[in-house]
Amino acid sequence: LSPIGKPAAVNLLPDFPYTQVTMQVGGTAHFHELGQFIADFENEFPLMRVVNLNLELSHTPAPAEREKLAFKMDVVTLVKSGQP
Repeated sequence: LSPIGKPAAVNLLPDFPYTQVTMQVGGTAHFHELGQFIADFENEFPLMRVVNLNLELSHTPAPAEREKLAFKMDVVTLVKSGQP
């Protein structure tokens, strides 16, 4: 997990009353488990989105880790302007 970034403007609509913050998440997972996690996450938190998803083969030499993918993704959420 990366620290939560500073609020940035949202270019969705003019005078949109929200800003957005981004946090980067990374790790390893099996393809199916990662897909299920992302689906569950976006269904549970409708104001958050997973963007910039990068997948690579895991470079870990351990036999149990060979079938896993290394991933990095950004989680973006809206924040009411003027809120901490």
